Amino acid sequence: MTEFRETVAQFYDRKTRQAFLNRLLYEGSEFLNFGYWRADTATVHEACENLMEELLRRIPDKKGTILDAACGKGATTSHLCRYYDPSDVVGINISKQQLRKCRENAPGCTFLEMDATDMSFPDASFDNIICVEAAFHFNTRERFFGEALRVLKHGGRLVMADMLMPPDFPRQPVENVVAGLDEYEAICRRAGFVDVDVADVTEACVGGMYEHAGRLVRRRAPWLAARPSLAYSYVRDLERQWRDRSYILVACCKREAKSPKAVRRRHAAP
Repeated sequence: MTEFRETVAQFYDRKTRQAFLNRLLYEGSEFLNFGYWRADTATVHEACENLMEELLRRIPDKKGTILDAACGKGATTSHLCRYYDPSDVVGINISKQQLRKCRENAPGCTFLEMDATDMSFPDASFDNIICVEAAFHFNTRERFFGEALRVLKHGGRLVMADMLMPPDFPRQPVENVVAGLDEYEAICRRAGFVDVDVADVTEACVGGMYEHAGRLVRRRAPWLAARPSLAYSYVRDLERQWRDRSYILVACCKREAKSPKAVRRRHAAP
């Protein structure tokens, strides 16, 4: 394991053990995502399920096998079992602690310790791939897209929730910095993907989570309201973190295989 990968794995091992933070912000949910917040969304768990549904609607044909790349604690994988048989769902992760939680949260699914940028699966192993809030850690997205294209079957889809972080963001290789949506789309296309769609949903995801966090703090820490300077600092910090990143949803496809008949016809043409 490389030093950088070990650093990321240790970060998520520690995060998995932080039960107090999980109870406070995620209210017991096993998700660790920003979620997708609508006007009537009440909890982080609901927001994270909304996010999964936003991604899954970008997979029109939910059949065959699916890979959950960088699967967190298995809450995303468990959600996939609403549409897929557990035996057809595989999750990979580099955090041993999270993989233990995965096996509790999504029984019947297969979980493997594996780097999403260096997968050991044979070519054309999966019908679809999902990756939620992980690719900014990868070394690099370009390598991940190459591997995703390789292990997807022809016509298979890759759907992602990702964040474009500032260059100085920790646990992000400098080689993995992406300047904006156009550059992101270009990386997908260079890898060989087609039908690429990249949508900015920062306000619905990051903005929604920080508004929710603010409500939680006001409700569970009313003493903060009695200290205006501290409350102001907290709000400004939330705003800075929101503005420093872009949250995107990505969908793309591996080109359909060419028909052997069509190839033969082309070869036979004068």
